[in-house]
Amino acid sequence: MEITLDGDIRRVSKLLIDGVDSKKATNVVYSSLDKERPPHSITYKHLKTIPEMVKLRLLSVIETNKHFHPSSTTIINEYPYYKVTYFLNGLKELQSADKQNIKMSTNDDKILSWRKLKINTSQGTLQFGKSKPLEIEPGIQEFKFLVYLMRNRRIVSYLELAKYLEVKGYHENCTNADVARDLNFALRDLKIVLSECGIPDDFVDSMIVNKYKEGYKLATE
Repeated sequence: MEITLDGDIRRVSKLLIDGVDSKKATNVVYSSLDKERPPHSITYKHLKTIPEMVKLRLLSVIETNKHFHPSSTTIINEYPYYKVTYFLNGLKELQSADKQNIKMSTNDDKILSWRKLKINTSQGTLQFGKSKPLEIEPGIQEFKFLVYLMRNRRIVSYLELAKYLEVKGYHENCTNADVARDLNFALRDLKIVLSECGIPDDFVDSMIVNKYKEGYKLATE
């Protein structure tokens, strides 16, 4: 059975922020396989959940315990618990993005917009202002880059975007430096394609903000 990793990230995120008011907080997240965990404790179900949340800048790990051998027929090397500091602003942005995506998924046309730009992902068209819609291929890397940012109205980390775009430099233990070149090329190509579609260069240059050492986001509308 395929594991839906994002679902576990969202579940853990919701449990972490429930009832907490500070911008930062500390908690312990236990493996669901740990038979000795406290009752009603927060648990992660999938091996890569916590490391992925670190990559997404949702939390940082303070302490781990690796002396754990799950009683399972599957060989899994994982920690029984992680003591983490989690960042509520990032978790709340994730929840907000989820709500937007849920809303978008119920829209039959799946129309995404930013200022004068509209992309209809189901029909495969791009429209700027009142100009005639142009046919595009939403599945090519350049438009995947843009569509992902338009759907996730938040800072998208370099590693998250690299994984989504399946760039050559991405691998399980990669760093920002490993994917920086590929993402720069993808952004450059996106700008070229948008210019070829007749969109003014100043508009194109103002669309995407590169947050140093964090990721990309759409500029404020």
